[in-house]
Amino acid sequence: MHREHRGKLMVAQVAFTMVGTVIGAGFASGQEILRFFVVFGHGGVLGLLLCGVMFMALSRAILVNAARLQTGSHRDLLAKTTPAVVAHALDALLVLFLLVSTAIMLAGAGAVIEQHLRLNFWLGTLLMAVAVVATAAQASTGVLRLNLVLAPLFVLAFVALGYLSLAQAVESGTWSLWMGRPASYTPNWWVAALIYPSYNMFLSISGLSSIGGTLSPAQAHKGAWFGSIAVSVLLVCVAFVIWAAGPDVANLPIPTLAVADLVHPWFGFGYLLAILAAMLTTASVNVYGMARRLAEGNNYNHLSLVLLIVLGALPLSRLGFVQVVGTAYPAIGYGSLVFFFYWLLSLRRGKMPA
Repeated sequence: MHREHRGKLMVAQVAFTMVGTVIGAGFASGQEILRFFVVFGHGGVLGLLLCGVMFMALSRAILVNAARLQTGSHRDLLAKTTPAVVAHALDALLVLFLLVSTAIMLAGAGAVIEQHLRLNFWLGTLLMAVAVVATAAQASTGVLRLNLVLAPLFVLAFVALGYLSLAQAVESGTWSLWMGRPASYTPNWWVAALIYPSYNMFLSISGLSSIGGTLSPAQAHKGAWFGSIAVSVLLVCVAFVIWAAGPDVANLPIPTLAVADLVHPWFGFGYLLAILAAMLTTASVNVYGMARRLAEGNNYNHLSLVLLIVLGALPLSRLGFVQVVGTAYPAIGYGSLVFFFYWLLSLRRGKMPA
């Protein structure tokens, strides 16, 4: 019975780690959902459905293969499932992308604190950097426990915001699936539905492959299933929050926070904490995964690597939150889609559990 309870806890930890990794600055702020789905109106709803299927397929491929192969890092997973040349190229690219993603989380924290608390952008960025170092410097159990504690909290916050804002919009008669503003990151809704989960799962592969290696295949499958459902529900919640708020909210760097403030000031403050928690969990998993990878075959101290990674991400955060999200994520998305198409074909040909 004790073993069964431990197994369920591991599944929950994996699911919430997936949620915590995917729901970062762009997701929690509403910027990603706005540009990838909301601007397409009714097409965005179809995009959200396709996106959920993609999350399930890709997360299962990563976690189940990591569990079957008992991998310790994304490099280990790539080396065992792709040719050496491809694995080395993807390894270097993933480390670079994770650094950019971490910079986006730091910049996002600065933007949230600047918009809501009227404090200096750099103060928020530096405070988030310190929190990331403190979290990522721990062992994998520390990262898992962080997600197990924080992820349910911001899941509740996002669902509550979706319900309250939609109820207000329906009551006032302002509800509509508006479209067309601002410009989308992609030419149409189905391209958005393909590249959005692709880049999220590509950026998640580092943390998930490290954690997946500690699981059984059955636990990995269940973790991917529950994690994908949770991410999909939250995607829909955030999209409907922005639709319910109307097109004017699209002009703000943190649309969802503005909506939360309108519901109630105290709810807005709670949502501010939820957004910061989402950024912290994503950045922590990113940095932990990168540190694990860079430590392979070396005698580098884990804490030293964590510090170097965060210090390397800080200068990139100067570019600004909205600018970095709009430039980096779509570019990573197209590259990630090509990678996963190639990788899933390789798994099939090699008779791996895709």
